[in-house]
Amino acid sequence: MTSGNMGAGLAVVCKQFGNPFLAVMSEGNSIERRKILKALGAEILLTKQVDGTQGMVTGKDIEYASEVAKKYAEENNAFYVDQFNNPSSVLAHYNTTGQEIWDDLPEIEAFVSVVGSGGTFIGTSKFLKEQNPNIKCIAVEPENTAILKTGAIKSAKHIIQGTGYGLVPPHWEKDLADEIITVADDEVREMTVKLSQEQGLFVGYSAGANVVASIKFLQSNPEIKNIVTILCDTGYKYSAL
Repeated sequence: MTSGNMGAGLAVVCKQFGNPFLAVMSEGNSIERRKILKALGAEILLTKQVDGTQGMVTGKDIEYASEVAKKYAEENNAFYVDQFNNPSSVLAHYNTTGQEIWDDLPEIEAFVSVVGSGGTFIGTSKFLKEQNPNIKCIAVEPENTAILKTGAIKSAKHIIQGTGYGLVPPHWEKDLADEIITVADDEVREMTVKLSQEQGLFVGYSAGANVVASIKFLQSNPEIKNIVTILCDTGYKYSAL
């Protein structure tokens, strides 16, 4: 069950090794996501939305897609890549992303990342804090589904696909998050346009959310000089939204 970067990676690897790859995803995901995965060699199985709308995939939408994917795997003797529960999701970033950031910028003072399945934030933060426990690690959520910060969901709908599903990631370690910052759809949309037009960075909404949160953190912590965030997606996946 995937529609994002993990799906793209699996499509490439499976194609190289001659393994069929079926990406099960909610029909609420952008059409561009489907086209990219198909172009990389994946087959697509769309699942209906439970309470989301086009461009806004909710936690219940994800749960239903996961159920369909598990059932398909059982009936077809296939391997279900359980991104949310697979410890490799965290280890991949602990072993690579965190190490790369530390190698390039050992003076890092803060790390900012949106939380979806949690792999990027948890793995990277854990590695960085082992190198220097004073590094501030900031988690980012859509303000409508700030389950980690508030324990409540105002609305399951938001534009930041790949994050804010209204559920606590299975591998979540709350002590890793020194702060949780929420972002609104309007400010995220505005930032993605600004990054594209002023910086030449055509990124997606999750990347825009990271930049918005980074600026908010710096505004309240002006003493911080070295902050790292991740532009984790391209804007090509969302041009129709």
